[in-house]
Amino acid sequence: MKIIRLACLFFGLVTLAACQTTSLTPATSDQVVTQISGVWKGSFINDKGSRFPMTFNIKGRHGSIAGDAHIPDSSFDKRPKLSGHYAGSKITITTSSDFTYDLTMSVSEDGTYWLKGPASGANSGRAELKRQ
Repeated sequence: MKIIRLACLFFGLVTLAACQTTSLTPATSDQVVTQISGVWKGSFINDKGSRFPMTFNIKGRHGSIAGDAHIPDSSFDKRPKLSGHYAGSKITITTSSDFTYDLTMSVSEDGTYWLKGPASGANSGRAELKRQ
């Protein structure tokens, strides 16, 4: 009887978690062209799981990216310059403090645009940014 209860509890939690998950779809090339420019807010999450707020102000044109960032908790550069490029849903951004973000633009079911992906540099981790 205990095994059945545990199984029901386990599958109930798995079902609940699945219902609360928002799926993301990679953005099309046209969506990237129209949505890349703007303000993106989110976090850098280091390999230990600590979150650090950041804002990217991006200008995209003809496959190239320029802009600046505000990373208030950074011990390297709180206001780095951004440069990079995009093709399809893939975006690569390098900062003036030698961090590289290999991001994918995605769209959630509610139409929210996201940039997510690994970050490398003096600290490695990942970035999650939501278009404002």
